[in-house]
Amino acid sequence: MSTEKLADLLRQLQAELAEANDLDDDLTEQLQAATADIEIKLAADEALQATKREAAAKLAAGESDDGDTMPQDNNTFAGQFREAAERFEDSHPHLTHTVGRIADALAQLGI
Repeated sequence: MSTEKLADLLRQLQAELAEANDLDDDLTEQLQAATADIEIKLAADEALQATKREAAAKLAAGESDDGDTMPQDNNTFAGQFREAAERFEDSHPHLTHTVGRIADALAQLGI
């Protein structure tokens, strides 16, 4: 799954959370915070990829690399989303499905 698809799913989740008035406030806040964290992670990954492409282009052009290593972030969010989905599985099946799809996408992307 692409990061664009994941971003679409995150927007869908935000819309569903806005419509679900009977969700526990703590759970809603947890999902919103996780969604924000993932969006930040996706932006950071995009910036990292751009930096890697730039470094590769410099090396291909014969320019010297400055020796900096690229940071690696191995945090995962899939488990956090699966755990949240279990808390409202019976009362909000559609929301559970969306959260499950996000968890699967995160796992596929290694996030």
